[in-house]
Amino acid sequence: MYIRTKNRSKKDGSQLNYSYLVSSKRKYKKPRQKTLKYLGKVVDFSHKITTPLNIEDKQTYVQKDYKDIIKDLIKNELVQIGFQNIKDDLFLKDIYKIDLFNITFQTSNKKPFVIKINDGFLCKYTANSLINFKFENKTQKECIKLFTNQIISTGINIDKELFILLFKKIYPYEN
Repeated sequence: MYIRTKNRSKKDGSQLNYSYLVSSKRKYKKPRQKTLKYLGKVVDFSHKITTPLNIEDKQTYVQKDYKDIIKDLIKNELVQIGFQNIKDDLFLKDIYKIDLFNITFQTSNKKPFVIKINDGFLCKYTANSLINFKFENKTQKECIKLFTNQIISTGINIDKELFILLFKKIYPYEN
């Protein structure tokens, strides 16, 4: 599965982008895409690449839970693109509201939206997938690839040391 964006032109000539969760299967030797879910309107707050979370105290992150570290990474990205932290897990910017406690990304009129960030898309689906990420019976190499793809698809910028720490926290087998 992957996220596909579609461009729509308005009558005034401006472009709107919408994102969909799509699966692809081969049928009669040709790829066929099936739209599984509408994810929301794509918004791009920043054309710059964000910087990774600065780990000043590694011991703090070694003791933290995997889900808390992922939420810290998402919070870091949101603050860098101009979101204001209203409460612990609540962020606002213009008409856009993100609740990391309930994992919701909504506009002021309750419509879902997707943030284009770095090389990925941060939305309810990708945030949930990363926070609740689990490995199946796969080799360590396959698990690293799956986890890397999940991080990239979310658009989170992460440094190598924190990636290794996260992987060790969720990899179910001995390293």
